[in-house]
Amino acid sequence: HIATAIENEKCRLTYLTLRDNRIGNAGAHHIATAIESGHCKLTYLKLCDDKISDDGARHMAAAIGSGKCSVSHLELRNNQIGDDGARHIATAIGSDKCTLTFLDLRGNRIGNSGALHIATAVGSGKCLLTHLSLGNNPIDVDGAQHIGIAIENEKCSLKEFHLQTDSMSSAVSAVILSVVKHRRSLSNAVIELITSRQQTNSDLKVLLSFALNCRLLEAVKALVHVMCGRISVRLRK
Repeated sequence: HIATAIENEKCRLTYLTLRDNRIGNAGAHHIATAIESGHCKLTYLKLCDDKISDDGARHMAAAIGSGKCSVSHLELRNNQIGDDGARHIATAIGSDKCTLTFLDLRGNRIGNSGALHIATAVGSGKCLLTHLSLGNNPIDVDGAQHIGIAIENEKCSLKEFHLQTDSMSSAVSAVILSVVKHRRSLSNAVIELITSRQQTNSDLKVLLSFALNCRLLEAVKALVHVMCGRISVRLRK
């Protein structure tokens, strides 16, 4: 019924939130059909905590990538979207027909594969996103490296990015955030991080893995130097 209303060309609604209503994939499909109609005037859509999984994400992706959708702000936080759903969303945001500038996918089930698809999209030069949130997804260092390389690309339009997760060190998140905010190279961001603040040994190990995966030789040298220094201090004690 809501979808029918917002699809009506007489409806002037631009902001819609259906958070914590558990509309599921069927509800997402109805909403997607409405925003793809060409008559819907929504620019802000929030469908958080709504039991939406990959199938629902597929319908939403088809809508936002159709060229007929006016939504620029989309929140799909705390749903059940996995790598397949992320793949469809990535295809949509990587299209020059997509108008999204804000996308929140926190608290889903997106892993490294999904992160790779999204990274490819945001680094393509066609994606208009300026804000992307992927926190609290099962993305580890491998996924972070794909995203880090993508956002370092001068074609990337991101200005805000969030990736803090339970499975990722704050150090890696800080590196990615530094790259986004200041357009610094990944290597310089890693070096600056380890020299500007005291990191735990665990953080240094994660950063070293990240630097090795991204082939950041200068950062690897700096990390090895710091770690050897700590070993030397322990030996003297």
